[in-house]
Amino acid sequence: MHRPFSRLVLATAVAVATGCSAGQIAQTANQVSTVDGSGADVGDIALRDITLEYPEAGTYEQGDDVRVEFVAVNTAELESDTLVSVSSSAFGGEADSDSGLPIELPPASDVSFTDEGAVIELTDLAEQLRPSVRVPVTFTFEVAGEVTVMVPVAVPLEFVENEAEPFDFHGEE
Repeated sequence: MHRPFSRLVLATAVAVATGCSAGQIAQTANQVSTVDGSGADVGDIALRDITLEYPEAGTYEQGDDVRVEFVAVNTAELESDTLVSVSSSAFGGEADSDSGLPIELPPASDVSFTDEGAVIELTDLAEQLRPSVRVPVTFTFEVAGEVTVMVPVAVPLEFVENEAEPFDFHGEE
Protein backbone atom coordinates (compact mmCIF):
# COMPACT_ATOMS: atom_id res chain seq x y z
CA MET A 1 0.00 0.00 0.00
CA HIS A 2 2.89 2.30 0.55
CA ARG A 3 4.19 1.92 -3.00
CA PRO A 4 1.32 3.52 -4.94
CA PHE A 5 1.28 6.49 -2.57
CA SER A 6 5.08 6.92 -2.84
CA ARG A 7 4.90 6.74 -6.62
CA LEU A 8 2.11 9.32 -6.68
CA VAL A 9 4.13 11.70 -4.49
CA LEU A 10 7.20 11.19 -6.66
CA ALA A 11 5.23 11.72 -9.90
CA THR A 12 3.65 14.89 -8.50
CA ALA A 13 7.05 16.25 -7.43
CA VAL A 14 8.51 15.56 -10.88
CA ALA A 15 5.52 17.24 -12.59
CA VAL A 16 5.81 20.32 -10.37
CA ALA A 17 9.57 20.58 -10.92
CA THR A 18 9.15 20.20 -14.67
CA GLY A 19 6.52 22.92 -14.76
CA CYS A 20 8.92 25.33 -13.08
CA SER A 21 11.76 24.87 -15.54
CA ALA A 22 12.46 27.38 -18.29
CA GLY A 23 12.45 24.88 -21.11
CA GLN A 24 14.04 25.69 -24.45
CA ILE A 25 12.72 29.24 -24.62
CA ALA A 26 13.24 31.08 -21.36
CA GLN A 27 11.41 34.37 -20.90
CA THR A 28 14.70 36.11 -20.13
CA ALA A 29 16.57 34.61 -23.10
CA ASN A 30 15.49 37.37 -25.47
CA GLN A 31 15.95 40.33 -23.15
CA VAL A 32 18.56 42.89 -24.14
CA SER A 33 19.97 45.91 -22.37
CA THR A 34 18.00 49.13 -22.73
CA VAL A 35 21.29 51.01 -23.00
CA ASP A 36 22.67 51.31 -26.54
CA GLY A 37 26.27 51.72 -25.48
CA SER A 38 28.97 49.20 -24.76
CA GLY A 39 30.54 48.43 -21.41
CA ALA A 40 33.85 47.09 -20.15
CA ASP A 41 35.77 46.47 -16.94
CA VAL A 42 39.51 46.85 -16.47
CA GLY A 43 41.00 46.56 -13.00
CA ASP A 44 38.84 48.61 -10.62
CA ILE A 45 37.42 50.74 -13.46
CA ALA A 46 33.98 50.06 -14.93
CA LEU A 47 33.14 51.82 -18.20
CA ARG A 48 29.42 52.06 -18.92
CA ASP A 49 27.15 53.21 -21.77
CA ILE A 50 30.06 53.94 -24.12
CA THR A 51 28.89 55.48 -27.41
CA LEU A 52 30.07 57.87 -30.07
CA GLU A 53 27.72 60.87 -30.04
CA TYR A 54 24.88 60.79 -32.59
CA PRO A 55 25.86 62.84 -35.68
CA GLU A 56 23.52 65.82 -36.18
CA ALA A 57 23.81 65.41 -39.96
CA GLY A 58 22.91 61.70 -39.72
CA THR A 59 26.44 60.48 -40.57
CA TYR A 60 30.02 61.38 -39.78
CA GLU A 61 32.24 62.10 -42.76
CA GLN A 62 35.95 61.46 -43.22
CA GLY A 63 37.99 64.00 -41.24
CA ASP A 64 35.26 64.71 -38.66
CA ASP A 65 35.92 64.84 -34.92
CA VAL A 66 33.60 62.64 -32.84
CA ARG A 67 32.74 62.93 -29.16
CA VAL A 68 33.05 59.79 -27.01
CA GLU A 69 30.32 59.61 -24.35
CA PHE A 70 30.53 57.27 -21.35
CA VAL A 71 30.60 57.01 -17.59
CA ALA A 72 33.77 55.81 -15.84
CA VAL A 73 33.27 54.30 -12.38
CA ASN A 74 36.22 53.78 -10.04
CA THR A 75 35.12 50.92 -7.78
CA ALA A 76 38.30 51.01 -5.67
CA GLU A 77 37.55 52.21 -2.14
CA LEU A 78 40.92 53.84 -1.44
CA GLU A 79 42.92 54.28 -4.66
CA SER A 80 42.31 56.86 -7.36
CA ASP A 81 43.15 56.15 -11.00
CA THR A 82 43.76 58.36 -14.00
CA LEU A 83 42.38 58.17 -17.54
CA VAL A 84 45.58 58.71 -19.51
CA SER A 85 44.36 58.36 -23.11
CA VAL A 86 41.50 57.41 -25.41
CA SER A 87 42.34 56.28 -28.94
CA SER A 88 40.91 54.41 -31.92
CA SER A 89 42.30 52.92 -35.11
CA ALA A 90 39.25 54.42 -36.89
CA PHE A 91 40.65 57.91 -36.24
CA GLY A 92 43.93 59.47 -37.33
CA GLY A 93 44.40 62.04 -34.59
CA GLU A 94 44.88 61.96 -30.86
CA ALA A 95 41.90 62.30 -28.53
CA ASP A 96 41.60 65.73 -27.03
CA SER A 97 39.67 66.85 -23.99
CA ASP A 98 38.38 70.20 -22.84
CA SER A 99 39.20 69.02 -19.32
CA GLY A 100 42.68 68.07 -20.48
CA LEU A 101 43.81 64.48 -20.42
CA PRO A 102 44.87 62.95 -18.09
CA ILE A 103 41.68 63.02 -16.00
CA GLU A 104 41.68 61.75 -12.40
CA LEU A 105 39.02 59.30 -11.23
CA PRO A 106 38.74 59.58 -7.42
CA PRO A 107 38.14 56.39 -5.39
CA ALA A 108 34.55 55.14 -5.03
CA SER A 109 33.20 57.66 -7.54
CA ASP A 110 32.07 58.06 -11.12
CA VAL A 111 33.01 60.62 -13.75
CA SER A 112 30.57 61.43 -16.54
CA PHE A 113 31.80 62.08 -20.06
CA THR A 114 28.32 62.98 -21.36
CA ASP A 115 26.48 66.27 -21.98
CA GLU A 116 26.95 67.32 -18.35
CA GLY A 117 30.55 66.15 -17.97
CA ALA A 118 34.01 66.32 -19.43
CA VAL A 119 34.38 66.20 -23.23
CA ILE A 120 36.65 63.76 -25.03
CA GLU A 121 36.76 63.82 -28.83
CA LEU A 122 38.49 61.45 -31.21
CA THR A 123 39.86 63.48 -34.11
CA ASP A 124 40.31 63.01 -37.87
CA LEU A 125 37.87 60.19 -38.68
CA ALA A 126 39.35 57.83 -41.30
CA GLU A 127 36.09 56.99 -43.13
CA GLN A 128 32.36 57.67 -43.01
CA LEU A 129 30.41 56.39 -39.98
CA ARG A 130 26.66 55.88 -39.58
CA PRO A 131 24.59 55.27 -36.44
CA SER A 132 24.93 51.76 -34.93
CA VAL A 133 28.27 51.08 -36.67
CA ARG A 134 30.88 49.97 -34.13
CA VAL A 135 34.55 50.97 -34.01
CA PRO A 136 37.32 49.87 -31.62
CA VAL A 137 38.12 52.42 -28.90
CA THR A 138 40.99 51.93 -26.46
CA PHE A 139 40.90 53.42 -22.96
CA THR A 140 44.20 53.57 -21.05
CA PHE A 141 44.31 54.05 -17.28
CA GLU A 142 47.41 54.68 -15.18
CA VAL A 143 46.69 51.91 -12.63
CA ALA A 144 44.01 49.67 -14.18
CA GLY A 145 45.71 49.38 -17.56
CA GLU A 146 44.22 49.25 -21.04
CA VAL A 147 40.97 47.95 -22.49
CA THR A 148 39.68 48.03 -26.09
CA VAL A 149 35.92 48.07 -26.62
CA MET A 150 33.77 47.96 -29.78
CA VAL A 151 31.80 51.20 -29.44
CA PRO A 152 28.67 52.03 -31.48
CA VAL A 153 27.72 55.36 -32.99
CA ALA A 154 24.63 56.38 -31.01
CA VAL A 155 21.18 56.21 -32.56
CA PRO A 156 18.85 59.24 -32.52
CA LEU A 157 16.70 59.68 -29.44
CA GLU A 158 13.71 60.85 -31.48
CA PHE A 159 12.24 60.17 -34.93
CA VAL A 160 14.38 61.38 -37.83
CA GLU A 161 12.61 62.17 -41.10
CA ASN A 162 14.12 60.27 -44.04
CA GLU A 163 14.56 62.61 -47.00
CA ALA A 164 15.72 59.91 -49.42
CA GLU A 165 13.60 58.88 -52.39
CA PRO A 166 11.60 55.71 -51.74
CA PHE A 167 13.04 52.60 -53.36
CA ASP A 168 10.80 50.57 -55.69
CA PHE A 169 11.54 46.93 -54.86
CA HIS A 170 9.39 45.65 -57.72
CA GLY A 171 10.98 47.61 -60.56
CA GLU A 172 9.21 47.83 -63.86
CA GLU A 173 6.96 44.92 -64.59
